[in-house]
Amino acid sequence: MQNAVVGRLNAAGSALVYGTYLSGAQGISRGNGIALDSAGNVLVGGATEAADFPATEGQPFNNATGGNVFLAKFTPAGVLIYSAFLGPGGAFTVNVAPNGNIYLGCLAESADVPSPSLPFGGTAPTIGEGYYLFLVSADGSTLLNTIYLPFSVAVAVDNGGNADVLGQGIVSTTAGAFQSSLSNYYDQVVVAKIAPDGQLAGATYTGTFGGTLIAAERDGSVVVAGGNTVFNFFPSITIENAASYVTNTAVPGEIVAIQGYGIGPAVGVTSAPTAGLGGVRVYFDNFAAPVMYAQANQLNVQVPWEIAGQSTTRVQIQYLGAPAGSVSLAVSPALPGVFFIVNSDGAFNSPANPARPGDFVAIYGTGGGAMSPAGITGGTWPLTPLCYLTQSVSAAIGTESAQVLYGGSAPTLGTGFFQINVLLPSDLPSGAQTLSVAVGGVASVPVAISIQ
Repeated sequence: MQNAVVGRLNAAGSALVYGTYLSGAQGISRGNGIALDSAGNVLVGGATEAADFPATEGQPFNNATGGNVFLAKFTPAGVLIYSAFLGPGGAFTVNVAPNGNIYLGCLAESADVPSPSLPFGGTAPTIGEGYYLFLVSADGSTLLNTIYLPFSVAVAVDNGGNADVLGQGIVSTTAGAFQSSLSNYYDQVVVAKIAPDGQLAGATYTGTFGGTLIAAERDGSVVVAGGNTVFNFFPSITIENAASYVTNTAVPGEIVAIQGYGIGPAVGVTSAPTAGLGGVRVYFDNFAAPVMYAQANQLNVQVPWEIAGQSTTRVQIQYLGAPAGSVSLAVSPALPGVFFIVNSDGAFNSPANPARPGDFVAIYGTGGGAMSPAGITGGTWPLTPLCYLTQSVSAAIGTESAQVLYGGSAPTLGTGFFQINVLLPSDLPSGAQTLSVAVGGVASVPVAISIQ
């Protein structure tokens, strides 16, 4: 008899915190995938043939007479929260999205998979087994989507909740792909980004590199590994906060970096924000985005202030008059990122020029959202009047709060920048600390600040 087992070691690896079987007495059970959510809960997926597998009540999935896909969730202490059947087949990977929803890579009976999404087009098989992504709600109660994949895959999930999949097949790639076509018939390794609704966000071949493992980076790129090689690239058009590199969200007025391939001139060009720089034009819906830097693999642009109030926006890139890629993004009121910190003496904060406890510093960043009076897309903040962030502003140094003296425009800089002045706590220890700001309750990625 084979039984799935779930166990946890202490941080030192010297003792078992808990260990438990996850199986029934009437058949084989295998745990094939495991992941942790942000709260430290353990997600386990696999296959079971046990009719008495301990599935909790109220889970709206089928218990097939043969092998079943199962999903189970445990607390950090090893207490079972739920376990559910997802129909005939077996799960081989488990990944958790930032919102807690769960992707399972499954080999499932196609006839029992309800209305799958088809990101690569075509049709799903109606008989026999096929490869699918199951997207399940965090509480295990709802099958949110089933996504048919024409090949076996390795799976990672990015910070926007999209599934990055690695497999081998012949597919249609998207604009801005790393490699848009096959170099030979045997060169069929594919990386694709699939949105939670099952739509294809991007697809590319990986050149002659044939990986078997995949991981998602914070900046929207993926790491693919296999054999003795590790390879990092962007699988699709990716838009990130230019200061924090956080992806998948657009904020009105924000300065963003757009990553891709073939989206601009081979040699980078830079300018004051302008439309059509280096033959590149970028639109957020129908609003032109000023371009500050254009190169084949990266564009720096300002998100138009005019998209304020929208829930989503469609970004379209044109290069030399031809479409060069597009992507849909959620629009957020704020997603602050910090570029740099200036001490009270007007010099950049650094280990060689630390700030003094009890002094003030000015923090410059982007993604703070709406200002009053409003910013002008592609414009420069005036010396007067000052414009103020309309949402709440706070700051922290390590675990201590810092008093905010000012939060608003950065005079003489572009309207994509914000400036937040804070008073440093007088009891800060010397050395490297972390600083973060929050606008509208959304915190920035912490950055380093040096204290004298």
